Amino acid sequence: MGFYDSYQKRNVSPVGRMLNERFTRRVSRLVAAYAQKNDTIIEIGSGKGALAAALSSKYSYIGYEPGPALHKSLVQGGLKVHNEFAPPLREESDTSTAIIASHVVEHMENVGVAM
Repeated sequence: MGFYDSYQKRNVSPVGRMLNERFTRRVSRLVAAYAQKNDTIIEIGSGKGALAAALSSKYSYIGYEPGPALHKSLVQGGLKVHNEFAPPLREESDTSTAIIASHVVEHMENVGVAM
């Protein structure tokens, strides 16, 4: 888990911050086009929680974050996040409106199961 926990400590450049904010806005708009208030949205690889923060106020947010330090930080922030790799996903994925996985497929052991 060292890699995932080291991600939490990285400083983001101003350009990186701008790109992260732009990504969060675009994904939030995409979700809003298809989801109703309180629908379940699952994010695989919650990271530092930027997208989680944007989505959790409108939707039932569930995250998957394998990094223990990142997971702890997200849970302390009041988010529902499982400290595990995906796949597999828990049963709640059967009734979710959207499953978001950005920059995580390359870390999955069995991509075929995920698809």
